[in-house]
Amino acid sequence: MHGLTRWLAIGLLALVTSTWKLWTPQAVFPQVPLIRAACDWPGWLDWGCLAVLVASALTMLFVARRGWLGRGSCLGLAVSLSGFFVLDQHRLQPWAWQFFLLAVLLSLADDDTARRGWRWLVIGIYFWSAVSKLDYTFCHEQGPALLEGLRRAMGLRGLPNAWTEALDIVGSLGIALSELGVAVLLAWPRTRWLGLWAATTMHVALLAALGPLGLNHSLGVLLWNVFFLVQNWLLFRATAGERPVVGETFPAQMRQWWRDLATWPASRTNRLALGTILAAMTWPVLEPLGYCDHWLAWAVYSARAETVYINDHFIDRARLPYYRSTALMEPGLADWSLNMLGVPIYPNERFQLGVASALFRTGRVEAATVNVLTTTSRMTKGRRLREVLPKELVTELDRHWINAHPRMTTYRATTP
Repeated sequence: MHGLTRWLAIGLLALVTSTWKLWTPQAVFPQVPLIRAACDWPGWLDWGCLAVLVASALTMLFVARRGWLGRGSCLGLAVSLSGFFVLDQHRLQPWAWQFFLLAVLLSLADDDTARRGWRWLVIGIYFWSAVSKLDYTFCHEQGPALLEGLRRAMGLRGLPNAWTEALDIVGSLGIALSELGVAVLLAWPRTRWLGLWAATTMHVALLAALGPLGLNHSLGVLLWNVFFLVQNWLLFRATAGERPVVGETFPAQMRQWWRDLATWPASRTNRLALGTILAAMTWPVLEPLGYCDHWLAWAVYSARAETVYINDHFIDRARLPYYRSTALMEPGLADWSLNMLGVPIYPNERFQLGVASALFRTGRVEAATVNVLTTTSRMTKGRRLREVLPKELVTELDRHWINAHPRMTTYRATTP
């Protein structure tokens, strides 16, 4: 587990560095805390969390999980990330959520439990990511875009026609089913080697499609794929003791699997670590009901999420010093987030309404209508458009059971 722990520290430091503005009390994009009380907390708390995070990651890098110092660094990482999430929901990037869960796991579990829990977390990520892609929007929009990026990277761009569009739809469905297949293959010991190679091929293709020669996505997206490439080989490559016995039957493997579940883990801290991973992996079941956010359900390439945008006709660009050409135009505030912070916007109506509210409170947008596009159906592209007037915005924020009000101690304090 020492190699995995060190790779986790390296991956975290690389991703935080590539998205550094997000982890500071920046004033270029509004912050929306997880709890209402944090709306009034000062910016120095962000710097404190960052100091603990960097110190914990460096300790993990050099000490791994040896002794109390190694375990304490994992706990420090979990605490710092949880503090970051409380101060700004935008920091709940999928990779940050994964690293938080792994930090909790490593701080509590022994080596055997940690390895198993880490494996099932990765399998769950692949599974739920695949499920999120089994819908109309991905097969007609995101999937074809990924395939176009791959063709562009390979120098195979051509003129679109009815045949290529139909093949793109089929290919997009194939992407989702392939990722689902990776999850199944990795879950089964006798096919794990095949799942490992399939996952490697998938991430290499994603790096090509999303890289500079393809769709040229943000650096954080590319680094997360690189993290998965190395992580999977450290995590799923079988040791001599793990290789299944030749001729082992399907019923025998099932009985062994159930015995493992019944007897593992043995200690209280192992049970707590396992419970954390199992809770995170079953929570996405509630995503269609609105009780689990899209990214926390590993819906990383899905466009089913709600979208909020402000009518561009009412914006006085001269009063928005940080405004760029596409910052507040449809499809919402996503371009502003990418321009200012280098990360995708948190795909949730609650967060994006909080961002819009921050603009109203600073007086940079007047007499505008906030438009909310609801989640799309899995079988169609249909959405409902809901308009929210400025005088209704506070009531709209209050109706959410998780805080939706912006943190004005950072955004208003230093924004001219």
